[in-house]
Amino acid sequence: MEQPHTLPSYTTHTRLTIWLPACVFLLAVFTRIYWIQEKENMYGDEPTSVCIAYDQPGWGGNTYPSHTVFTGKELRELAYLDDRGGLKGLFHDLAALHRDNRDPSHASLYYMTLRLALTGTDAPAMDSLILRSCTLNLLFFSLSFFALYFLLNALFPTHKSLVAFCLLLAYLNPISISNTLLAREYQLSECLFTLWGVWCWKVFHRIERGAPAWSFGTFCNGTVLSAALLSCGYFNALFIGLTGLCLLYCSIRHSHTCKDLLFYAALCIGSLILCICLYQGFFNFLHDARTMEVTDKIQGGSWTDNLLSTFINGGYIVLIRMLTPIWAGVLASAIVYKLSHKKEVRLPRIPSFWLFACALVWTATVLWMAPWKSTRFIASALPLCMVVAAYYSAFCLHRTPHTWKAILVTAFIGYANMEYPIEHLERTANCPWPAHARRVVLFGPDDAEKNTLNLMIPYLGDSQECVIVERPEELSRYAAEGDSILYVYGESHDPVLRQQPGFIAEERFNAWMGCFTFHARQAL
Repeated sequence: MEQPHTLPSYTTHTRLTIWLPACVFLLAVFTRIYWIQEKENMYGDEPTSVCIAYDQPGWGGNTYPSHTVFTGKELRELAYLDDRGGLKGLFHDLAALHRDNRDPSHASLYYMTLRLALTGTDAPAMDSLILRSCTLNLLFFSLSFFALYFLLNALFPTHKSLVAFCLLLAYLNPISISNTLLAREYQLSECLFTLWGVWCWKVFHRIERGAPAWSFGTFCNGTVLSAALLSCGYFNALFIGLTGLCLLYCSIRHSHTCKDLLFYAALCIGSLILCICLYQGFFNFLHDARTMEVTDKIQGGSWTDNLLSTFINGGYIVLIRMLTPIWAGVLASAIVYKLSHKKEVRLPRIPSFWLFACALVWTATVLWMAPWKSTRFIASALPLCMVVAAYYSAFCLHRTPHTWKAILVTAFIGYANMEYPIEHLERTANCPWPAHARRVVLFGPDDAEKNTLNLMIPYLGDSQECVIVERPEELSRYAAEGDSILYVYGESHDPVLRQQPGFIAEERFNAWMGCFTFHARQAL
């Protein structure tokens, strides 16, 4: 097995082996628990997860009805409660998710697990949804942590401090912490990425020993893991393909034959069959608008603009939320120092480098292809990517005094626990809301705009009313008696609303919506 010979060997004392990773794990868990209780509201896409899991209105063609006056309490009971209840309701919703989840951009695996986590919800409150969804993410995080711990222990059997350091950088950076706070499929995807990495390493280890890549257990585990990974993100197919090609190359190089090719082909077919068995609409993404956008980018559409956006946003993500300015500065300084004091610097080769290289290539490719340059799209592969950063940081800093190492690690942890780099906390104070108004109006000329009601529900008072209108001339019809100002929510900078009589001003409500104010009696 490959060994990092150029790094100093650390003690293999049993207590160090157990306690260092255990301390990192507990620190990562308590950090996440702290930020979970700090989370005030759900990020824009998170209510989508809930309404899809419950098979309720709020996404796709299943929208909230127009011209129906709801109170805030009624909407919360509709959107936040396990209204069907019991096993019968659970099976009804899981069956709906198996047929069509109304979300062509995503398969159903995460929505199914979230539905299980939300079973029996009896409090129509945002706090309950946040607690249950984030607790589910904590479970996925724990599986991811221990899978990576197993992999690192196998790769660095005599470097126990390095194992703990890799785990620390992998799971205490702002992106990883923020990923646990997001009720979307990315924490599950991170878990499955790591488990798939372990599976790939075990197959690679079999090949190195001269054994055939295939066995019944290897085939079953690989089929289930690859199907699960595909079922919580279509971009994940790229990682499976990259690692599969590397394993096939290793098989051919060691055996000088293509005898394992049938194994990989059967694995691919079995995985797709499982994906369809899990979700009948697995291939719905082929007709999704976002797929068309990704295809356009692959074919070179707006190539230079997309490349520039990827470079700028990718640099921001790496420096501010991934490595953090602390560790990016440390690593850059150490590399400059090494280069300036030696004629030739020979970097050690990380064991099973091909696996981590696949994660880095996947991250860069997805960041380029994704519709938006957001951290959540690349969070799945982040632990594997951060192992590379930790490994070469250890090489550059292995002669640094322990006191300085402790200071640098403490500064990294301190930065990662500041509020600024943590995402998805969704402070309610950042969204101004007219609590004094008896009624607010949502302008929803199409299904997509009607579904934005999900973003307004947390702010409505129990007795405060909300109604959806489809045409601007209906605004005054739904102005409540006693309200001199009519508050209308709609797409930001909507020219139709801005041109209506009685328009006063528009204020930003969130990243997607504006709050338009009108003189109630002047609006047509």
